[in-house]
Amino acid sequence: TRLYALKHKLPLFEALPISKTKIDWEEGRIAPPLVACDLAEYNESQKKSLGNITLYQTLITQLTRYALTEVENRIETEKNRDALMREILKLDSNLNQRQRNILGRALRVPQAEFQIRYHQINHGIAYTTARRDLLELEERGYLSVAQRGKTFVFVPTQNLQELSSSTSTKGRA
Repeated sequence: TRLYALKHKLPLFEALPISKTKIDWEEGRIAPPLVACDLAEYNESQKKSLGNITLYQTLITQLTRYALTEVENRIETEKNRDALMREILKLDSNLNQRQRNILGRALRVPQAEFQIRYHQINHGIAYTTARRDLLELEERGYLSVAQRGKTFVFVPTQNLQELSSSTSTKGRA
């Protein structure tokens, strides 16, 4: 499939995760009615009609379509996250780039945790600046703070997670 895609200048098909999709089919995670047959049916059919590649071509086409749908869904999810991030940033133009990076990660990874020391080292800033960045996000309701021992840990608020999931759901509907 990759060689065909390269030869016919179809870069999207070249990059498709068709191998993973085929493995999913072989292991039974993709089955009829999404595809024409399962692995056992395919093997039985091949024994009965040697040289007939109709079922093979149908199956490869269906698996390619399945892989394309998966890629489309991932793209749509990312577009929705980007749209949500733009909405948040429109509402709050006082955020600096470091804070925008934190919010971006918080939207991508709802269980993410942020610590002052890591933020300081990661951005090469003073401890007080790192602390202020995170506390401002907490004051604005984007993060909540908890203390674990002597360390302050910041996590995305439930409100931010709800915004993220509601935007993702709207895009699929």
